[in-house]
Amino acid sequence: REREIQRSIDYQKRNPFPSRLSKKKFREKANLTGWDLHKWANAVKDRDDNRCVECGSPDGLEAHHIKQKAEHPDLAVKLWNGVTLCQGCHKEIHGV
Repeated sequence: REREIQRSIDYQKRNPFPSRLSKKKFREKANLTGWDLHKWANAVKDRDDNRCVECGSPDGLEAHHIKQKAEHPDLAVKLWNGVTLCQGCHKEIHGV
């Protein structure tokens, strides 16, 4: 799991602007609701003890998809496809 997370982080640092679907088109394609993604995000944060896996911060937490949901909609709500990051680490991964 650690290796998969690190590979995702490394990939996204090199490729910060992946192809994106609009939220509406993504939800239609994946047959998901906003509530489904909200429950997934809360489960990911709970699993990671409400701490950023990169820096350990408990503040400003967000759930990050290891395999991007736009490219892998079938994995969008799989618990193993998520990791908890603080806003700063999440922005860094996406190159923002």
